[in-house]
Amino acid sequence: MDGDKKTEDKKTRYRQLCAAYEKVQQEYTQVESDCLLFGEELVRNFIEYFEVPDGLLSYYKITEDNHFDLVLPDMTHALRYYKDGFWDFGLGLTITSSIEEKAEDLILIHLFVKKDFNGKFYTRIARDKTEFEIELHKHESYHPFFDFLKNSVIESYEEGFQEFIGKHTTRKLGYRI
Repeated sequence: MDGDKKTEDKKTRYRQLCAAYEKVQQEYTQVESDCLLFGEELVRNFIEYFEVPDGLLSYYKITEDNHFDLVLPDMTHALRYYKDGFWDFGLGLTITSSIEEKAEDLILIHLFVKKDFNGKFYTRIARDKTEFEIELHKHESYHPFFDFLKNSVIESYEEGFQEFIGKHTTRKLGYRI
């Protein structure tokens, strides 16, 4: 009888370990799903806020060696777990000097998103630790971040930190070194 109790306790302890693992896996999957939805909403609001014409925004996956790899136009192909609860992805925004002009610049934006333990969402660009709290489904909550992003782009143009070669250039905003 005592032997059956020990076998049962061992199974119970093992099942407890399995249950703990399953719980963590479910939590990870939920956070990943929530960050995916947040990233998608962030991009929709980005397009709306900046009034980006069709075909001028692209998705990028950020590789381990900090390169932007163009992916299918879907957040699921771009989002990657980074660290410290952050997920990252890249956006490419083609900028033209005017509709008639063919001169263009590709702005590569490295973004981080996360959901904290309290269920709040945050975003920031790489290289800048300034985090912006975002309320899902509240368009106005994105505006401070988008204003910050717009000012960062304008500042990068004004500072001229990147040498322009010909008419086609690439500018990396928030790119990790």
